[in-house]
Amino acid sequence: MKILGSDYDGTLKVDGAVSLVNIEMIKKWRAQGNLFGIVTGRSTTTIRQEIKTKGLDIDFLVCNNGGVILDKNLEIEQMLLLDFDAVEKIVEHIETVECNGYVLNDGVNRSRVAKMKIEDDLHNAPSTISMEEILANKKVAQIVVNFNGQEAANVLAAYINENFGDKAEAFTNLNCVDIVPKGASKENGLRHIAKRENVSEDNVYSIGDSYNDICMIEAFHGATLNHAIDAIKEHSEVSVKDVAEYLSLLMSL
Repeated sequence: MKILGSDYDGTLKVDGAVSLVNIEMIKKWRAQGNLFGIVTGRSTTTIRQEIKTKGLDIDFLVCNNGGVILDKNLEIEQMLLLDFDAVEKIVEHIETVECNGYVLNDGVNRSRVAKMKIEDDLHNAPSTISMEEILANKKVAQIVVNFNGQEAANVLAAYINENFGDKAEAFTNLNCVDIVPKGASKENGLRHIAKRENVSEDNVYSIGDSYNDICMIEAFHGATLNHAIDAIKEHSEVSVKDVAEYLSLLMSL
């Protein structure tokens, strides 16, 4: 049995859609007794909705860049939380930064603060809990900050890792910064799945297209997409047209 963990936005979902060829190849992969799951920076709320509307069949789900792990029934089996003192200081700093807005989620519910109006924002889903509630509960699993460009995102990520690196980790994901608990990563999330399923890590594979995918690409026979930038491709073993092509390649081994 083999495991493939796939990033979602820009990898499985490209140009706003999950192709039928990807869906069909995932079915063939799973029919051969292999496991397929999504490993994403998204929160559970938005990715659960995507799975439902796109009609995807998966065996596991890793959200919040590894901070929240769900089983095939989309039930949470592990959740990591940010140190709340760090959360308050990070949010205070974000308020001084020129960005489109930011989202806090508690592992399930999310609250969004809009600082600028932006039309094309995958984090522009409605809040499911008020910011007052999420802060009062002192339970934050992830902070996502949205910018107009990647340069500003890189600056914030560097600031977070330099000043809060003992309690949090920041990953740049296109024009966003995903801030998660120390130790949370796509690599560790996928490693948890391998251990749970008693599958050798040599039989674990991954595919992604952005900076927050690098750790799992390097750890688990990583592939990337042809449209990914060279800074991502240099960490991968192979570049492919889509997830379906990588699955076909793996099934031929």
